[in-house]
Amino acid sequence: MKITARWLRSVQGQLSLLAIALGGAVVLAVAALCFRSIFFERYVSEKYRQPTQELATLLLAVADGSATDGQREKLADESGDKLFEAWMVDDKLDAEGRLARYLWSTRGGAILDRVRRTLAAGDAEQRLRVLDLLAWAEQSDQRAAAAELCQFAVRKAERRGESQVAARAGAVLARMGERGALAP
Repeated sequence: MKITARWLRSVQGQLSLLAIALGGAVVLAVAALCFRSIFFERYVSEKYRQPTQELATLLLAVADGSATDGQREKLADESGDKLFEAWMVDDKLDAEGRLARYLWSTRGGAILDRVRRTLAAGDAEQRLRVLDLLAWAEQSDQRAAAAELCQFAVRKAERRGESQVAARAGAVLARMGERGALAP
């Protein structure tokens, strides 16, 4: 069979082109699924910047409960993204949740947006850390949205076989009193 312009305009030619396009799409879809776990999920995740020394000092003062009004005013001038990134970088920073409660009370919406991004694009370690932050949202006006994000985290972790993330998200939901919403 010779491929000519006339043959390409025929019904057989058009159906052949359609079959080739669909076959190519299937091959690309299978390649994307294979490379997703091999490359993208392993190497593509959120990157957090280290806080400046001044910001780290302010955050430490809030976390240990010794922040003065002047320090709180300086912290109020910082962007929500910088505060979130500083919290995510140092897992020893806020053992008692003072800083997390401060973040939820002053920057709830911005923090919630960053939590959404981290749950969607972060690696397992980052999702575990952000679930620690979500645990402190139970006392804020973002509680319902935080519970919804925890439910999303449980479903995603169960689909991916990440039992540690699913257990932590389930524990956060139980702490919020929202576990019943996940029951099958």
